[in-house]
Amino acid sequence: MKRNPKWRGPVIGINKQGYPTPVFFDAHTAINVKSKSGGIVVTGSPGSGKSQLGMNLAIMSAISGKKTVYLDPKNDALGMVNLAGELGGKVEVWDLNDGNQNGAMDPYIMESDPRQKIAKAYSLVEILVGGLSDEQMTLLYPIMSDIANTDDPSLTALVTKLLRSDKPMIEALGTKLQAVEGSNPISGLIFKRGRDKPKMKHINDGLTIITTMGLRLPEYGADPKHYRAEERLGLGIMYLITDFILSVMKDQDTRLDPKTVVIDEAWAVVNNAAGYATIESLLRLGRSLNTATILMTQNVSDLKSVNGEDKLMNSAVTQFAFRCEDTDEAKRLCKTLGISFDSFGEIFANLDSGWCIMKDYLNRVSMIYILQQNDRWVRAFETNPLKKAQNKRREMEKLLAQQKAEQSGLNIPN
Repeated sequence: MKRNPKWRGPVIGINKQGYPTPVFFDAHTAINVKSKSGGIVVTGSPGSGKSQLGMNLAIMSAISGKKTVYLDPKNDALGMVNLAGELGGKVEVWDLNDGNQNGAMDPYIMESDPRQKIAKAYSLVEILVGGLSDEQMTLLYPIMSDIANTDDPSLTALVTKLLRSDKPMIEALGTKLQAVEGSNPISGLIFKRGRDKPKMKHINDGLTIITTMGLRLPEYGADPKHYRAEERLGLGIMYLITDFILSVMKDQDTRLDPKTVVIDEAWAVVNNAAGYATIESLLRLGRSLNTATILMTQNVSDLKSVNGEDKLMNSAVTQFAFRCEDTDEAKRLCKTLGISFDSFGEIFANLDSGWCIMKDYLNRVSMIYILQQNDRWVRAFETNPLKKAQNKRREMEKLLAQQKAEQSGLNIPN
């Protein structure tokens, strides 16, 4: 029999339909074998196993030598640092709230082209203030253009100029942006203080975890009309981070190298036009950039555009659907998976943790169980706060026991 030379990836689970068989998966197979998009969507309710799969795929990607970025707005992924040994130490945590990022994500500073400065600042301001009217857009453009062409352009300088405007609606925009700036210390990422020239950190090879400790996102499913200032700030920063990741993936020096991007809480990026366009570019350019993008969110409906378009799901060649207890959402899942709701709809509400329905890049659909690789990985991937605390206590007890044994001359194995 002729051997199949195609790399199918490591084992991630077991196909439980019929005779149990291993499920091999590599996020780049669709790109390399079928020249398809590298889009992967993982959905599921809290505790269903969604986050564990995302971290599993991130670690496997980094182990296989791919530059891997994990956007972690909930700070659930920091346990992966404990697996640095598997990655040869190539794990870096980029904490955006470490106080040393003054203005690093200011769109006037991140971009070099004046037109790009204005375009990105426009998108950010619209997110931060909750939308702009046509008249506000018309009045705002020349002001943004003036700022872009100064010696020291910044979002802070823009706010100052808006507050000094003799037009009430423009002054009101400045007041709203000022409220956003004062809503959370993490606002220093985009509102530069002083004349220092900040620089973005470099994303190295291996695994980079971008965490946003202190960032406040709206409650899942909340009405955008009721977002608070610090929540709009959170959404704005999520957009800028994702846009920065896209620019890293486009780097000409590494354009052809395999890369993986994992975005947890993807709904927080795509709920505005600018963020949606950025994610769409990541998926659409996945093949040319050799980049697999993994979007993680609770529902497939989260990935619709503000106009109800479904472009992101159309670019998702692989799908993992974990537990879902909402009937309407189960109907949407069945549609995206290409299966009958009448035959399979009730399955989603009864899936135990770790079980999911998978559709691969060949449109094959099956129920699978995601394997836990080993105890160390299980502890590193834990997102339940109580279990995380219990694991930490056990590790401390074990460490104290080892220290005590060493003092008494005994040797306790790990």
